[in-house]
Amino acid sequence: MCFLCLALAAAALGADAPPPGVIFSTSIAGSLNSGAGALATDAAGNIYLAGATTSGGMQATPGAFQPNFVLSGCVTAASPYHPYICADAYVAKFDAQAHLTFLTYLGGTGNDVPLTVAAASDGAVYVAGYTGSPDFPAAGHAWSTPHIPQPPQQAGFIAKLSGDGAHLLWSTLLSSIPCISPSPDGGVFAVVSDPSVSPVTTTLNRLGPDGALLATHSVPASTCAVAAEPDGSVAIGGKTDGSDIQATSGAWQNSLGSTWDGFVAKLDGGLTRYLWVTFVGGEGSDQVDNLAVDPSGNIWVTGQTGSAHFPVLANAWQSQPHFPPRSNDSPPPYDVYGGFLVHLSADGAKALASTYLPGKPGTLATDAAGDAVLSVIQQYGFQATPGSEWPCRQGSGFLFSTSGLLKLDAGGQHLLWATWSGPYVADGAVTADAQGRVLTAGPASDGLVMVTRLATPAPTPTLVLACINQSGFPYVAGPVAPGEILSIYGAGYGPQAGVSAEIAGGRIGTQLGGVQVLMNGTPAPLLYVSASQINLVAPFEISGSTTATVKIVTTTSASQQVDVPVVPAAPEIFLGSSGSAAILNQDLTVNGPENPAHANDIVAMFVSGAGAMTPAASDGDIPLTAKRKPILPVKVQVQTDTVVNTDAQLTYAGEAPTLVSGAVQINFRVPASNDNLILLTIGDEGPIEAGIYVQ
Repeated sequence: MCFLCLALAAAALGADAPPPGVIFSTSIAGSLNSGAGALATDAAGNIYLAGATTSGGMQATPGAFQPNFVLSGCVTAASPYHPYICADAYVAKFDAQAHLTFLTYLGGTGNDVPLTVAAASDGAVYVAGYTGSPDFPAAGHAWSTPHIPQPPQQAGFIAKLSGDGAHLLWSTLLSSIPCISPSPDGGVFAVVSDPSVSPVTTTLNRLGPDGALLATHSVPASTCAVAAEPDGSVAIGGKTDGSDIQATSGAWQNSLGSTWDGFVAKLDGGLTRYLWVTFVGGEGSDQVDNLAVDPSGNIWVTGQTGSAHFPVLANAWQSQPHFPPRSNDSPPPYDVYGGFLVHLSADGAKALASTYLPGKPGTLATDAAGDAVLSVIQQYGFQATPGSEWPCRQGSGFLFSTSGLLKLDAGGQHLLWATWSGPYVADGAVTADAQGRVLTAGPASDGLVMVTRLATPAPTPTLVLACINQSGFPYVAGPVAPGEILSIYGAGYGPQAGVSAEIAGGRIGTQLGGVQVLMNGTPAPLLYVSASQINLVAPFEISGSTTATVKIVTTTSASQQVDVPVVPAAPEIFLGSSGSAAILNQDLTVNGPENPAHANDIVAMFVSGAGAMTPAASDGDIPLTAKRKPILPVKVQVQTDTVVNTDAQLTYAGEAPTLVSGAVQINFRVPASNDNLILLTIGDEGPIEAGIYVQ
């Protein structure tokens, strides 16, 4: 049985208590199989949440406009004979103390999925998204176009609900999913495209409080972001090749840097003209995805960039791009995209801030101080700040968190706060309230929809059990074994530039970079220390214990203490650069695609987590000869393309000479077959699988 795999799942699913900095966290009962696509707040601190659900288990509040889930079947154009349960939209409002004010369904017999929710100035609630329901709820005499969807087709929708959720004030169906932003008069700006004509036409439309069309203006076809200004003007953003919009004189960027650049433009409230237009980009392809207007009328902009020379400012928080890995045959930089964040002045003439982001941007908001609050996904270089709710990336596999949340100052130079998503910190929509506190919403580990308000905790090192992981494959959090080599991930632990252990007197020390790690009060040998990672060896003194206390001590502070379960063995296999097991071939070359082993060779594999040794091991010792062996039995099996789980002939299993005590070397004979998979078992724990290259 893979006990460690179960332990990982338990650790990643949640904690008994919220981490530091969580002001409140609340869930919607009966919201299994539900998403949270949009989140917003208003000046009074009310919270608005919109999402889609296929469970029908949510309990609408008394007097809700649509109290019941519409149970119906849907199909896709690709799979017309495989129906599934259609999703209905839901809209919920919470007060500032997270008490549910109203919850209503919104939808018909097709898929109804909201992507935007916003508070109107007249106290109502706007919702926008897409629908496949030909019977989508209709109300009022709003401007609309005849785009009633016929399943499996879809249309866009805008709906305005009363502030108590009891009435649908008006709704309209559109030819595409609209981008919306409420206007100061209680109306709404909406960007809508018509893909039925060639070339595609896109318009920015101003609708009054009753949904009537007041004004319209043609905008670039790729316009995808809109943000109303307090004075009634409106900003839009997207990407352009320069054929459908031109930069204005005095703009921050008045010429294209590449075939495609992002753009931001401001129009007057009557949509009669552009007040200004600026390009946003570098020498690669760029696009604007989100806009948020701060209290001074300046505009935060996020987007994606393939530019290695995006115009970041001096002293920017991130001066270098963070691009995802790309294949060797892909021409840089046009096929790879990182993120950027720009703070434009209200007149579009200059950038108050411009920085790369450590990942693609998700949602964007601004607080009363003009700081930017946002999420990043597919991170490449994201790190949490000391004291954050989740200082390391949570989980593994399908439980793996994908978002980081952060707040950046108005100058784009100082990271005020950053955390990974995790238990109590949903991996989803993000916004900020009037006090600058961050709110997030999304599915929780128990399947319910969760809304959480966060504060910025004190900058002291936070230690979380789920951040104590094996240093080797399968890299899981959970029980640890005596002598096991571990990694603790987090923030604010040691020096920004990592330091590695040095051997003195035949051993490594227990203090490095001003950091100590205590396990049951015993200092652990330290292999590496940086601000975000500590590599250590669990003291052999924890042998026989069922739990061990873990605490990080720095020169200025100490973390809280956490308890980690202790087991006799927790096998892990170190991996090489090729992703297979770290193995030395018989000729002492490193096993890999270019240096495979040969049938009947004896190879050496390096592992850890074998537990107590005989004779007894000494913490931090660097053995020069093979003198200690694991007390528990070690078994290596090899699974080949023709034979399953054959016991390999072991010629040695014990300490690895010249490596720290706790690292174990296993020598075994390679079977005569290709496509080999190694299975390691120590005591009752395992098997742990890794590959080996054999010729």
